[in-house]
Amino acid sequence: MTLALAAAALLVPIAGSSAVTPVGLVTGGPAGSAFVVPSAPGDQVCGKVHQGNGDANLIADATKAGTVGCTEAFNVLAEYFKQAPAKAQGTLRQLTINGWDCSSVDGTIGCGNPQGLRFHTELLK
Repeated sequence: MTLALAAAALLVPIAGSSAVTPVGLVTGGPAGSAFVVPSAPGDQVCGKVHQGNGDANLIADATKAGTVGCTEAFNVLAEYFKQAPAKAQGTLRQLTINGWDCSSVDGTIGCGNPQGLRFHTELLK
């Protein structure tokens, strides 16, 4: 899926949770599913998403400030996909979404907020 196609996505509930994700993004199961491999101890894998460059895990990073909820991470990422084609700036595709500063580097999208919460995507191999 290209970012342009993702921009037209609608939000729908993820089965078994109150989280929402854009239609067209592939969602994974709860932490502990077979494809779930957290990037660092304490990180929470929210599920699988389809980016323009392939499938990725959406990971809520464990920080001193805490861990962002998966619902918020999915919603911010969905807004990033929606707005980035027209509004993202520079080679890092930087864009602020509801107080979250997001950018994309080598196929990984990362976002952080002023409170110190972070999440990112990791491409599946």
